[in-house]
Amino acid sequence: MHGLAVIAAACLVALGAAACGGGEVENAIDEAEQAVEDAYADAERELDEAADAVEDDLRDAYDETRSAAAEAREALEDAAGAADEELRSARDRLAEARDDLERELETASEEARDGLEDAVDAIERLLERIDDLLRG
Repeated sequence: MHGLAVIAAACLVALGAAACGGGEVENAIDEAEQAVEDAYADAERELDEAADAVEDDLRDAYDETRSAAAEAREALEDAAGAADEELRSARDRLAEARDDLERELETASEEARDGLEDAVDAIERLLERIDDLLRG
């Protein structure tokens, strides 16, 4: 916008000088040419600076996005690791409970034996499901 104002002013100066005549006209034209060249140079410089600023902003946004994605990936990996640890811990506790129930089976009455066997079978199925999840 500033460049257009300079060009318009230079044209007005040239027209005014033309009305005066002679060498002043040549000087006015030279001044107008220089003003136009300066305006174009200013506009080109401003465009280059704006393009550089946009490029810097895009580069920063790209870097921030990659960094955020890396942080999110790390958080997901940490959460997956924690979930695996919880599953392993639950599996260990279930295996211990199964072992305890199997020991109780040795001394259990006939009536209690059926319920204990059902519980052991249920725990075995849970252990298999957990093992499948852990294998992925």
